[in-house]
Parts: sequence; structure tokens; C-alpha cells
Amino acid sequence: MFHRESVISLVITVSVVIATFRQQTLFLSESKNITGCDVYYDHISTVQLCFRHCSKNHGVLSSSMWHSATKRCGCCKCEPIGNNYFASTPWKILTPELCFKGYSYFSHNGTGSCFRFVSEPKNYSTALLDCVKDGGHLVRISSPGKNQLFIKYLDIQCNSPSSVWIEGKLLPNNCTWVFEDKTVITYENWKYNKHCTYPEETRKRAEAKDGYKWFDNNGTKMMSYLCEAEVAD
Repeated sequence: MFHRESVISLVITVSVVIATFRQQTLFLSESKNITGCDVYYDHISTVQLCFRHCSKNHGVLSSSMWHSATKRCGCCKCEPIGNNYFASTPWKILTPELCFKGYSYFSHNGTGSCFRFVSEPKNYSTALLDCVKDGGHLVRISSPGKNQLFIKYLDIQCNSPSSVWIEGKLLPNNCTWVFEDKTVITYENWKYNKHCTYPEETRKRAEAKDGYKWFDNNGTKMMSYLCEAEVAD
């Protein structure tokens, strides 16, 4: 029988493999351009991947176009000419969306991310799995700017939580905190300096009454949580 942490690691690993495979299926095409679009790619499986690839390689765009039959993707810096014609053909047009379905983009002082707040209380492991299953993760606070973004976002929620899970776990036998991908957390916002005194307190929460300062916890407490996903690039 798998331990819960092994299952979480497997889900995260599979997500990374899938993302890598999708990036490897993109090939530049020399196909003739359609008026209104600058660059074309072949072998793009969905209109959403078409837009993500265009925005990653060619910056901010008006839209992207994808042909459902040929799987050809066009990157457009202006609205394609003949829009009415394209509407009646296999071409599909997608305008920019920065976040996955269910997530909303939020920015503050030049820092932005895609968030999904869940007010229904869950323990740490269940909250983490809920975020991972749709391509996200628990919110990762890695800088003062990201911490301010986190606080501002929670402040505007209708059901602002009293406490919320944030991503982080304590490595055994030392006082090192890491994200679930084992990246060491260098930024700190602990309420107290002693955050590794109790070996069973291996997960992190933030408390509203303390300005969302961090506390350690054993992970079994039921509380709200904030999922985060990467902004479309």
C-alpha cells in the first residue's frame, strides 16, 4: 500500500511528465500565413495549447487561431482579417486567458499569480491533492512581494479565512523547510523564531489574526486553503 506522500509525489511527477511531453510536440511550420497572423506551428493538439505556445514564444498577442482538422496554430498580433469567414470553418480563435479554468488572475505591486481559494476546510494532504489534481499546488510564498500578494488576495474574499494552509513541509532530522518539490524555502514569515521544536509539526499554516504570519502544524487540522497555478506563458 502506498503512503499518502508517495501518492502525492507520483501525481506531481506525472503532471511534470505530461507538461514536458506537450512542449516537445511543437514544431515550427513554413506554411503560408493567413492575413492577420505572423507565425504558424503544426501538430498542436488543442486551441488552448496553441495560445499558450504563441504567448510563450511571441509575447502578448491579440489572439491565436487553431485549425481543428490540420492541427495548425497561428499566432496573431492583431485580430485576423475575415473573422466572419473563420467562424464558419474549422478555424477556432482564442483570445488571451491568463489562468486555467476555476482560477482567477490577481496582481499587486507588479507581482501576479493564478489563485483558487477554497473555503471548505480540509487537512493539509487532502488540500494539496485537490490543488494538484487540476494542475496547481498549494500557494507557495517565496518572497515579500508574493507574501503581500497572498495577503491582499485573501483580504478580498467574501469568506476570508481565519487560518489557511500554505505549501511547506519540514524535512526530518533538521530545521529545513521545503516546498513539496523539495525546493528549500529561503523566505520566512514565521510568527515565532522557533518553528522546528516539535518534530510532529511538519506542515505550515497562516493565521489571519496575526497578519497571516506562519505557524507549524501536524497537518491534521481542518482549515481553508489557497491553490495556485502558473500564469499562462
